[in-house]
Amino acid sequence: MDVGGTGIKGTFADETGKVNGKILQFASKSKESKTEIVNNFCRIIKEIWNSINDGNKALTGIAMACPGPFDYANGVFLIKELGKYNAVYNVSLPDEILKAKAENDMYFLDESCSFRFINDVEAYARGAYTRQEIKKYSRILFLCIGTGCGSAFMADGKICTDTSQGVPENGWVYAVPFRESVIDDYISARGIESLGKKHLKKQLTPHEISKMYDEGIPSAIAVYKEFGYNLKEAIEPIVLNFNADAVVLGGKISRSAHMFIKPLEEGCKGIKILIEPDTSKMTCIGLESLF
Repeated sequence: MDVGGTGIKGTFADETGKVNGKILQFASKSKESKTEIVNNFCRIIKEIWNSINDGNKALTGIAMACPGPFDYANGVFLIKELGKYNAVYNVSLPDEILKAKAENDMYFLDESCSFRFINDVEAYARGAYTRQEIKKYSRILFLCIGTGCGSAFMADGKICTDTSQGVPENGWVYAVPFRESVIDDYISARGIESLGKKHLKKQLTPHEISKMYDEGIPSAIAVYKEFGYNLKEAIEPIVLNFNADAVVLGGKISRSAHMFIKPLEEGCKGIKILIEPDTSKMTCIGLESLF
């Protein structure tokens, strides 16, 4: 399962490790109560289970890619004041799902089920690195821009969190100080929405602004132009510090990369900028590698 702030996507892999199922999409309900968030996870797991057309199916493990901060060893949300999953702060997701399984009629789930958790962008990086076009680079920054700004650093095919190599703490750029706050407030959907208010004088989603961009509306073009310069200013020093030879951009906002990527390309001359927008597919492939 690819657990996001606004949506959750999930599928299943067979006993050979091949991701076979269609990727299903669900609302995350990340702003709801603890009970509703947990029950939503149960409903999603059950629906994915029911989508498996095999009379001999058996559940051996559940893997989730979750945004940080998160206790990945124990499956505990540590997100605070980021507009998502506040009600399950310091809550063990495996424990709560097992407690709620009876009321959600999850007969197929028992104590032997292995729960495994990984940072969402690390899972994306593991999946994207299976692509030959990406595999040829040795030092890569993976950046997923959506509800927030997620990141993972890879050196010679392995996730790198070594701060002595120019990597921010935990490999996360979202909390790196930038202008009046942190990168996450500028390089994210809400960063684009803030620029929308500035240039368009009203509250619009990134999707709505991108449609206006395609229609040639100057103020919408100005939004993405400024976002592009913000991206360059925030990310270029990190790319250079890490001595990256490639940047891979994913997340929902990457689908509009042609609108804002030019300043980063110009600032990172000699560094390959690649777009891999099929974030959920790459994440699910990366999750499979946990088993």
